[in-house]
Amino acid sequence: MALLTLSQLAKLPPILRYHPASGSEPWLNSFIFDSRAAQPGTLFFALPGTHTEGDRFLPDVHSCGCRAVVVTRLPESPYPDTAYLVVADTRAAMSPLSDAFYGSPSLQIPVIGVTGTDGKSSTVSYIHQLLELSGRPSGFFSTVQWKVGDDVEHNTLRQSTPEAPQIHQLLRQMLENGKRYAVLESTSHGLSPKTSRLADVRYECAVFTNVTSEHLEFHGTVENYRRDKSRLFEALAQRGSPKAFGVVNADDPHHELFVRAGTGRQVYLYSLAPSQGHPDRELSAQLLSETPASLELVLTWRGQP
Repeated sequence: MALLTLSQLAKLPPILRYHPASGSEPWLNSFIFDSRAAQPGTLFFALPGTHTEGDRFLPDVHSCGCRAVVVTRLPESPYPDTAYLVVADTRAAMSPLSDAFYGSPSLQIPVIGVTGTDGKSSTVSYIHQLLELSGRPSGFFSTVQWKVGDDVEHNTLRQSTPEAPQIHQLLRQMLENGKRYAVLESTSHGLSPKTSRLADVRYECAVFTNVTSEHLEFHGTVENYRRDKSRLFEALAQRGSPKAFGVVNADDPHHELFVRAGTGRQVYLYSLAPSQGHPDRELSAQLLSETPASLELVLTWRGQP
């Protein structure tokens, strides 16, 4: 797949102003947000920070050969050989630009998102294994591991949901490696508009495990935390195809928030409670035995074991 050029990116909606380089147009092969990764061919996003601003590192990335940057304001003395893309918010712009640069991979590979406080990585792994066992090659990304090709690799990015350029690049790699599905751990941090990491991923399936009280230092309140998690189901309703659907844990006391967020799409409920007396819960499970290596269950789908 041919990646977009700088002049093509400059025509996209997040760009308010394009200040081209004085010479030939810089070529691009990847997006970065860490100045230490700068080299020729990279587009550097000068992100806002808690203690400093990304603009302070423009001299550093220039010295490493980076000749294209995304900023919120043009420097007083711009480098003549560097192209500048001016946007209102560099972090918010990083998601749609990454999606476009890598050819909108989530439009070409069905994406299954998993959110919740506990059990996300395990659920991602189970879904991946079920897809593979049914003859559907899939890739996945979780807190612990990822798989974009033939091998499962350790997650070295130190984030459960990586930044937007990494997400869309991983999805593109899965697609090019023949994967037919992608399973993504979709955290509240990644779903939050504060980071916009998942803002341009099109989901075909959303899965909710449970929600308790965590990460309040980031979200501020429990309500904001739940709200950000429910954005996965909003994305399903807003950007998924008409066949997109959700799967929600009906045993969680806040499950109705996620059902409402998926309005307009089919949402299936699952539960550990017997299906009798709960006709709205399509899938139920009865635990028969449990060992460190396995679970034995009886699954009931719409009243039928």
